Amino acid sequence: MPRQRPTRFALSTAVVLALFACGVDSTEVRAQEATPTLPATPTLPATPRDAVARSLALLERAARNYPRHRDCFACHHQSFPLLVQVEGRRIGLRPDEPTRQAISRFTRDWFSQRQPELRAGQSIDGRAITVAYGLWTLEMAEVDDPVTDAMVDYLLKVQRADGAWEPEALRPPAEESKAFVTALALRGLHRASRRKPGQDPPIHPASPQAVDRDASLARAAERAFDWLTANAAAAIQHASIDDQAGQLLSYVWRADRFPGDKAPLRSARMQAWTDRLASLQGDNGGWAQRAGMESDPYATGLALWTLAESGFDVRSEPFRRGAEYLRARQAADGSWHTRSRCEPFQPFFDNGDPYGGDQFLSLMATGWAAAALARFEDRRDD
Repeated sequence: MPRQRPTRFALSTAVVLALFACGVDSTEVRAQEATPTLPATPTLPATPRDAVARSLALLERAARNYPRHRDCFACHHQSFPLLVQVEGRRIGLRPDEPTRQAISRFTRDWFSQRQPELRAGQSIDGRAITVAYGLWTLEMAEVDDPVTDAMVDYLLKVQRADGAWEPEALRPPAEESKAFVTALALRGLHRASRRKPGQDPPIHPASPQAVDRDASLARAAERAFDWLTANAAAAIQHASIDDQAGQLLSYVWRADRFPGDKAPLRSARMQAWTDRLASLQGDNGGWAQRAGMESDPYATGLALWTLAESGFDVRSEPFRRGAEYLRARQAADGSWHTRSRCEPFQPFFDNGDPYGGDQFLSLMATGWAAAALARFEDRRDD
């Protein structure tokens, strides 16, 4: 792994711990017998916008192909194409509207058929990570209806006693981090809240049901933050990029919902995680999935997009170096390759995407990387 370069954003582990003392889904498998389909040698696109456009075309094609092979929701073929559509629109690209509608319809239909199970908190493949990714996907598709209400009910029912949400299986890197699943769940709960930031009582008529639901959402979020605080040291020691991104995103996505007396401390914690994540950048500009591994596009894209989401300066030198790391490694077809570390446990199916048995993780890497480059392009000329 490249030697980690200290930056002016670096924050020591001791300082992070002192602050906190204050107070994929299951289809992501690698078929060892599959022969990877390799795209052409990387060719540097003219601009980050061109790089995002390449990726968007590839991801949209993958999303259109997926229902021919599977009828289940999967974040790599629904969430990530939609994420890059959303980010691409920010920089003036024109995503394919029929593909957006098809992703939205496919996702909603899959969860709609499972509303009884969702409301009962049982029998959902992938459990919390599937439902949380599904909620994020439907948020990006601008769907908010009884189906999403049932998905929120599910998350409230399956939250662990300690306050976390957890993946169903240990399948690194995309399905191993309680902190990342907790961040996604918190985003879903935040969207479901009936209150606007800083407003009390609820905007809608204060029916007993509305008040009870708001109270349940608030209690679930507080329990989650208690768990995040208690597990800060473990997240640093574990050093998984998903753990540390999850910690930061949890604070970012709930920042405007903090009670007044807790806002300063939680703001300090958010800054601490921002500094911590930035400090893990390697000499080559990339991030690794964990200490002792080489930098790769999955980890780098996730780290950069998370930093941008937190308000990190995308015009800064560390962000520019990360963006150049990604640009230099994008394949001519718009993809980025990241090797899966999972042992196969399901029959492999080929969706026609690059890299054979690595194609599902590589689609996620492509999604994170393209989304990060869109943030870089969005502000680079400001």
